[in-house]
Amino acid sequence: MKRNIVFWLMFFFVTNSAQENFSFRKNIVNTNYYYATAKNFTENGVQVSYFRRSEIEENIHIEYGANIYFSGNKNPLIYIKHDSIYQTKTTGINFDFGIKMVKSKRIRDFHLEWTSELLFGAISFDRGNIPKTEYENPYEQEKTVEIDTGLGSLPTFNFGQGLRVFKNKIGAEVKINYLPIYWVEKKHLPEKMNMFRFSLGMVYKF
Repeated sequence: MKRNIVFWLMFFFVTNSAQENFSFRKNIVNTNYYYATAKNFTENGVQVSYFRRSEIEENIHIEYGANIYFSGNKNPLIYIKHDSIYQTKTTGINFDFGIKMVKSKRIRDFHLEWTSELLFGAISFDRGNIPKTEYENPYEQEKTVEIDTGLGSLPTFNFGQGLRVFKNKIGAEVKINYLPIYWVEKKHLPEKMNMFRFSLGMVYKF
């Protein structure tokens, strides 16, 4: 009787240990090198991300979180406001946040994940001598507390497709993103500035 109990306890422990190697991880972080290009615009730098994972069903889950991008590039930018044209530059610090739909497949000791992402973010630029927002109602201005950072932003959607390959908890990622900046900000941009961003990096889930 005791031998049977010990046998089943050992079986339970070994089974759980084996399953742990492929258990679902609820957090994922990654560091990517990226290269972005648009008309009269190029940028390369480092992307750092954190996403929380939620399983929908076996081999399908969603992730929600944020990315931040750091670049040494400060690209010239033409900004239009009140029918006036202003020359400025980007700051090289951008961000976005949103969700990803992830489909996974296990091939031997490797785990493949195909990601489809929908994000919303902004590209920041030095506002320089561009006038701040003018309030039509003076009462509205009195009730608004402003902190002037000297920065402006171009909001944009971000659509992406990517592939990850994992060995246990560590993996590699490659992806491409499309940012239709001109679609959102056409009244402030003189020409189409829709952007493509290519990324390659390492991923860790825990």
